[in-house]
Amino acid sequence: PVYKMKSSIHFMKAEYQQSLDYSLKILTIAQNISNHNEEADVMLGISQIFARMGQLEKGLIYTRQSLPVIGSMENTAEKVDLLNKAGSRYYYFFQDNKSRPLLDSADLFFNIAIGIAKKINYKKGLQMSYNKMNSLAYQQKNYRLGLLYIDSSIALAKPGEVTNTLATSFGDKGNILLKMGNFPEAKKWADSCLYYNQKLKFPPLIANAYSLVAEIADSLGDYYTAYTSLYKE
Repeated sequence: PVYKMKSSIHFMKAEYQQSLDYSLKILTIAQNISNHNEEADVMLGISQIFARMGQLEKGLIYTRQSLPVIGSMENTAEKVDLLNKAGSRYYYFFQDNKSRPLLDSADLFFNIAIGIAKKINYKKGLQMSYNKMNSLAYQQKNYRLGLLYIDSSIALAKPGEVTNTLATSFGDKGNILLKMGNFPEAKKWADSCLYYNQKLKFPPLIANAYSLVAEIADSLGDYYTAYTSLYKE
């Protein structure tokens, strides 16, 4: 736990080499005690560190090395989370070099996660997978498919719950509707995104929500709201 905490602190401070050093120590410990969940999680963390260091090939190697470990695990919530993380790493690498096989790998692991999450009734993981699949659809400008994934994610939310995943879904839906030219509907979802993010009290997400509200207001010709939202951002 101490090594993990130190690795996280260094990562947040962009001290990637120090973060990597601690992560490699955690990996050795996890492998020595055959803790597959921790082993795969650390490998994906190391992959992310290398990506931030600009060493994408090394990052991709660690993502690939995590896959047999994840595959050896029972179908649990932890496995779903790891599959979503693996898919996210592939999508990150795709965004860097636009290699189609990387996008296909992301799609594959998100869909495997969806299948397992449905089987074990893991709603939180399923929501995350649907949101990830929306990102892939959005990347390919398949906005109608993206809406289907977002609506599937929102439908899994418990009444009255306020979560980052739900706030993100509202924002993503607003953004898709904006791209489709449905500005009045986009405004409704963007406003909900802002409301939920204000409840969560995380400044960067609040700023992103105001940015979306401003862009939609500008498209509607509501320049006052657009201006004031950008000022609040």
